[in-house]
Amino acid sequence: MSKPWVKWLIVFLGGLLLGGGASTLLAFQGEVVPARYLFWATQTFSVLWLLWGFWKGRDVPGMKTVGAMVISTLIVGALAIPMLATSKGGLAIVMIGMWAMAELFVIGLWLIRLLLSGGHPVLGIARTLIDEAIRMKIALIFIIGVVLLIPVLPILIDAQERLDYRIKFFLNWSLGGVSVLLSLMTVFLVCGSICTEIQRKHILMTMVKPVSRIQYLIGKWLGVVLLNALLLAVSGVGIYSLTKVLAQQQVSNVTTPMIELAAVEFEVLTARESAGPTPADEMDFSTELRLRHEKLHRENPEEYGEKLESKQVKAIQNRIVAQWHAVGPGDSQTYVFRNLQPAVERNIPLQLRFKPKMSKAPDDDMVRMALWINDRPYPNYQGQHVPTIVANDNFHVMTIAPTYVTAQGTLELRIQNINLMAPEATYPATISFSPGKGLEVLYSVGGFRWNLTRSLAMIWVRLGFLGILGVMAGTFLGFPVACLLSFMIYFAAIASAYLKESLRNYAGYSDMGMNLWQKINVIGGGLVENLAKGEFWESTKIIIRFVGEGFISVIPEFSTYNPTPLVSDGRVVSMMMLGEATLWVGFVSSGACLLVAWWIFSRRELAKVTV
Repeated sequence: MSKPWVKWLIVFLGGLLLGGGASTLLAFQGEVVPARYLFWATQTFSVLWLLWGFWKGRDVPGMKTVGAMVISTLIVGALAIPMLATSKGGLAIVMIGMWAMAELFVIGLWLIRLLLSGGHPVLGIARTLIDEAIRMKIALIFIIGVVLLIPVLPILIDAQERLDYRIKFFLNWSLGGVSVLLSLMTVFLVCGSICTEIQRKHILMTMVKPVSRIQYLIGKWLGVVLLNALLLAVSGVGIYSLTKVLAQQQVSNVTTPMIELAAVEFEVLTARESAGPTPADEMDFSTELRLRHEKLHRENPEEYGEKLESKQVKAIQNRIVAQWHAVGPGDSQTYVFRNLQPAVERNIPLQLRFKPKMSKAPDDDMVRMALWINDRPYPNYQGQHVPTIVANDNFHVMTIAPTYVTAQGTLELRIQNINLMAPEATYPATISFSPGKGLEVLYSVGGFRWNLTRSLAMIWVRLGFLGILGVMAGTFLGFPVACLLSFMIYFAAIASAYLKESLRNYAGYSDMGMNLWQKINVIGGGLVENLAKGEFWESTKIIIRFVGEGFISVIPEFSTYNPTPLVSDGRVVSMMMLGEATLWVGFVSSGACLLVAWWIFSRRELAKVTV
């Protein structure tokens, strides 16, 4: 009983028990008004006594932080709870979201500091970097930005939009915004920490201790990786919670509420695998390419020689694919979707997602066609084949029962461009589907929670590469140049797919299906041929492509491992995709950067001895 906090706790608990018990007894006896006043008096006493206890114990380590958390909880509760019952419920959700994320961040930060409290040099350097992040203004701005971004986004969404569009908007901007903010914070924090320590000679105080240079680099990287893991975990809790809150909001169209709710459940808050169309067995693309080449060679032998150029092959292939995805008036086309056994095994419905576009839209802008699935009319209502009438140039989703899938896991879709109600009135225009996502079958393989978790893990792997990239740049460059180099590689990694395609089209030749030695022969042969013809600009373009592709080949392809559009569209971020990102981005690319950073840093002279 000699400890002051024991007496304080006894009074606190005693007051709660006595006041609460007395108010309960009064309520049972029918004295509602006295019971209510006694209850509020007890609550007021407990709050004041709690605050007084925090004030008296403010010199105890950690008491200020705990007190600030409790006080902020009381303030947010007093302000937000009454607002939830009014028209300002959205603002209350923002307040609660920011409070919850800030509290989680503080608790997580304490746990990370506790985890790094061991005596190993790497842990000490990592803990120092995390302390720097809280003190460094530019890093703190990005941390606050993450905490503010997610709760504020829901109130910026137009309530008149469809509910599934609102949730997609929130997922796109929240995941994308968090990824960008943490990427910027990672580069500025790591480059600023290393460059400042080297410039101001603070690093000498670390290097005189039993700390090797590789331990110093790994410690810096570990610190920013753990900080990113904490912020991603906090962001994941916020995104998941607010997504569920948005899913409970009122739909925009009261006449068709079930359609919007079904779109949210089965097209957004899910993890779907996709299967693209393949030709029927009798269709052979290589034979079709040969036949078209022979026809073009007969019609125009000067342009199309005995052997096609790579550009001509690609152009003909694109035309074949486009024509295969087109259905003329009165004609039909068959598309086969394979490997659908998982949907059959789980007995879950499939979704046919398509976007028809007419070469010339009718007056009502509607597309009329007939569908058959495995030679069975679809949809079929009471034995009658129902025509499919949908809006032109828009995405549509039709549910297909798993019983339509064959035992081999295939689904054969036949589309006929015909007006079933009046075949003679079939509109004279071609219906086409864009290759790729213009025609596909989707089926659920998981839930939203784990899909979001895997996407955050993939973002974490990408941030880990940026962290070691910033470490490498900081070992031999000043702060501005180190940040510039890191951002140049970062943006090139994000746009890697676009840059590859642009370079391929810019140089004017294709390397599809070629191995490395064949590519070198094609590039070298084309360069020598252009130089011999005096076409120096064409030679320059080949050199630019060679240098550009060389640069792109040594950086990770962030565009390939971008989970944000997949999550917002309800598509699965698979474990295989996460494993590939971990292997190539997390181990290969990050490991290469670490080796380069160690090689440079181990040879850098940090201090000169003057005699």
